[in-house]
Parts: sequence; structure tokens; C-alpha cells
Amino acid sequence: MSANPLPASIYQFPAVIKPLSSVDSQGGWRIRIYSANGEFDAFSWMPSHTYEVLYGRVLTGLVTVGSLEPEGGHCVYAALGFKYDDHMALDAIVSPETCPIYGVAEQILGLIAQISSSALRRFVEHALTLDGAFPHFWTCPASLRDHHAQAGGLALHSLEVATMVASAANLSTEMREIGVVMALLHDLGKVWAYEDGSETREAQVLGHERIAYNRLASAFAELLQEDESLGLTMQALLGGEWRNGARKKRLAIGSVVNAFDQMSCENARTRRASRGADAQ
Repeated sequence: MSANPLPASIYQFPAVIKPLSSVDSQGGWRIRIYSANGEFDAFSWMPSHTYEVLYGRVLTGLVTVGSLEPEGGHCVYAALGFKYDDHMALDAIVSPETCPIYGVAEQILGLIAQISSSALRRFVEHALTLDGAFPHFWTCPASLRDHHAQAGGLALHSLEVATMVASAANLSTEMREIGVVMALLHDLGKVWAYEDGSETREAQVLGHERIAYNRLASAFAELLQEDESLGLTMQALLGGEWRNGARKKRLAIGSVVNAFDQMSCENARTRRASRGADAQ
């Protein structure tokens, strides 16, 4: 993915920065900049510690970039400065092209924006900016060969489940929002579960649910500090405790999300089977 060349200038905008290479002989780095305007590769001569992952999250903040006159139609960019901001809003760093499936990124951002609880909004944004989750949540499949197995399938599947939860009747606002967040994150562990077309050893032993739960430690801690009740609820739901919570009304939303999860999977399998039949 790429963005249209920017005019020769110096400008500043919210972004995620990730190093692409080690320091070269002249002390420079190649980095990738993700922003609401798209993705850009740039060179930087800032100290290497500028790009160190903090607290298990990718680096979000305000990046200062200089663009040179385009050569052969391609601009050359240089990162001149970076001001770290760990509370950067997701819509400031995710572009419509971040997910290869048209419209998915915009719809997920729209669902997150509708969450009235600031603590829950920050929690899901924290989760989606964990190192590894960004940008892979938007680009990896939801399964290797079963449902939503295409690039961007994980985001699409998560969107389908979250949209069904958001549209469900007879849910309180709080339960609806908790359910939407659970739906968006229920398969997050899959970004760490697949590598080179097969399951990682970690996924084979722990399963994607436990992988995500472990990676979410810093996000849980932040949510618990802001709202202990919400934090404990999200820990129980994303840890799978809803399966043992038949008499715990607060965890019943887990069964709702699970039902819609299965529906999304079956719908995808039906669509795939239909396409196969049409091709014959």
C-alpha cells in the first residue's frame, strides 16, 4: 500500500512509526510511517532509541517529515522529529487503505467512535496498537483455510461480529459496548498465531485466545485503573470465563458474541461454497 506523493515541504502529522532496517554505515534508518493519509517509507538519522517499542506497543505520536522534490515521480522522505503520544486516537493513524478490504477500516473506526465509555474506547485502541497487532490486525486472515482466509479477513470477520452485536435488540448501552469491544478483539491473538502459512508453536500450545490475553496485560492494567468493574469484566470475557458464567449475568454477553461469531463463520463458509459451485 502507498499514498500519493506529498508536496516538497516540512510537515507534521499523527502517525505510527516502525523501523524497517538496522542502522546503515552513515547512521541512518529506513522506517515506515503509517498515518490517516496512507503509508510512507522514510529515512531518519534520529537516535535508534527513538524507535524502541515502549510497553509492548507500537510508537504513536506526532512525526515531523520533510519531503524532497520527487525524482522520477517518487518523493523521498526524511523523518526529522518524533513526539511520542501513547493516547493517539486510532482514527488519526489508520487510513481507509490500512485494510485491503474496501470499507472495513472506516466501519471499524466508526463503531469505536460510537462507544460512549472513554475507558472502553481507550482499551480497544490500546489493544489495536500493541506491537504485532498493528498493522497486522488489519491485514492478516481470520483463519488459514477455513473462514475469512483472505488478506484482511480478520478485520472483516471482527467487523461482522461487532456489527451484529451493535444491532442486537434488548441490550443495555453498557452491555452493547462491552460486546462490541469483545467482538473486535475476540480473535486478536491470531495476529501472533500464524506465520508462513502455518500455526506458530505458541498457538499450538496456548491457542489464540490465551495468546491475546497475555499480550493484553498492559491494556487490562490501564482499564482496571480507569474502571475496575469494566476491567474485570473484559478480563473475564477475553479470558474465556464467560463459558463458565451461566449464573453471572455480566458475562452473558460472551454467549451473544460467540453466537454471532459462529454466524459470521458459517456465512463466510456458505459464500465460499457458493462461489465454488458457480465456478464449476
